[in-house]
Amino acid sequence: MRDKKIYEPPRFITVRECVGQLLEIEGKRQEGAYNENSRCFGLARIGFSTQLIRAAPMKQFLDIDMGPPLHSLVICS
Repeated sequence: MRDKKIYEPPRFITVRECVGQLLEIEGKRQEGAYNENSRCFGLARIGFSTQLIRAAPMKQFLDIDMGPPLHSLVICS
């Protein structure tokens, strides 16, 4: 195994999965950092002809399909 480089395949998370996980964590911890009405921006494939930018409350991203990766989520403070 020495000097043998093994790379794992890339793993991506969608905005929908990210929001679902964040809301689940906040539901358990109750820290008040954000909630389902927090304003967010979802971005996908920025810089490509298929780029997509959406602004909505966090809970609406559970129903929005942003398409293939790469995705980013921005939570406004």
